[in-house]
Amino acid sequence: MGSSRKSTAPNTRRRKVLPWAVGVGLLVAVGIAGGLVYTGKLTLPLVAQRLVQDYVPVHAPEFQVGDNSSYEWSFTQVDGGVNTYLVTHKVIDIQSDQVTMEIAKPHAKFRRQVYNRQMNIAEDSHDLQTFNPPLRNYDFPLLPGKSWNATSTLTSKDHGEEVEIGRITVSGEVLGWEHGIGRLNGVIVDGLKLKIKTVIEPTEPSRVTNEPSVSTRMQWRTEWYVPSAGRSVVARESSDWLDYKKTIRLVNFIPSKSSDTE
Repeated sequence: MGSSRKSTAPNTRRRKVLPWAVGVGLLVAVGIAGGLVYTGKLTLPLVAQRLVQDYVPVHAPEFQVGDNSSYEWSFTQVDGGVNTYLVTHKVIDIQSDQVTMEIAKPHAKFRRQVYNRQMNIAEDSHDLQTFNPPLRNYDFPLLPGKSWNATSTLTSKDHGEEVEIGRITVSGEVLGWEHGIGRLNGVIVDGLKLKIKTVIEPTEPSRVTNEPSVSTRMQWRTEWYVPSAGRSVVARESSDWLDYKKTIRLVNFIPSKSSDTE
């Protein structure tokens, strides 16, 4: 009798441990696979990707010098008129946490903007403006339900001296995934929908908005971020001081006819 009890005890422990170990193993596997999917290092069937979407954080993309993307900017006026032109972004330098992009617009000089690796802008050479800390339009890793709120000081160079001209507060929210928003390079993609509100409080209104009587201003932005592209494929902007709405679309993205991204 004693020997039989000794032989069954280890088996009992194994039966108790095994489901726990399997569960942990599955979680680890899902986490690794999800991370690889969202960094573009692993391609899974669409159904498998959607199974992990709500549970695996989307991390910031990895930048490389030479990365190039083109966007169509469309401005819809109050009277219904639309003005459209092409804007290109190219990564020209990476130093530590700083990513410098060259922005090209029609009939305009190249402008350079400095971002951190979280895709948040820190400097704009065209307007000689600096955001400290970098303007937090994104707060990676992204996950449905996440929200953030951050304030940056806006400064501008005046005769070589940094002068504070305002404060900018960004409030963001990850609303969730939208399936089949369109095609990117011929592949149907899902997008993580973000809503971003920007509040600008100028200390020198004329230097921020060119309107001396202006005080606080607000801007609203909705966009759809696609991890496999490492960027948002569509963004819509409106504000309380401009008489038009702006839509930005990645050139090689074709919105679905049933999608809100149209």
